[in-house]
Amino acid sequence: MTQMKTVVQILLDGLASHSREVSILFTDDIELRDLNRDFRGKDKATDVLSFPSDDIYLGDLAISVQTARRQSKEYQVSLQEELIRLIIHGILHLHGYDHEKVSKSEAAKMRRLEKKFFQEIYEIL
Repeated sequence: MTQMKTVVQILLDGLASHSREVSILFTDDIELRDLNRDFRGKDKATDVLSFPSDDIYLGDLAISVQTARRQSKEYQVSLQEELIRLIIHGILHLHGYDHEKVSKSEAAKMRRLEKKFFQEIYEIL
């Protein structure tokens, strides 16, 4: 868990985050499906959901460990690597980055940041 806190710190520092607080719920596909249905109108499980907050509190992430485990096998990476990738993805969403319903260049910008932070984090860890 300490390692995940380090990952979050690196991201918040790198994004010059106005907030230093984010919560992360590690859960299962059933809960992610319920949250996805209730908040996004999509009745299916997903890997990570982001819930932005306000200036004081950055927001919440919900991550399905079940989906992360399947994806780690599919991408041939460790579960830890996949969880870190999902945390990066979620925190970028909390900072307003998106890859859906945006231009190709905006989506590409988010993907570049994901890769950049993933590389930085693995150099440190």
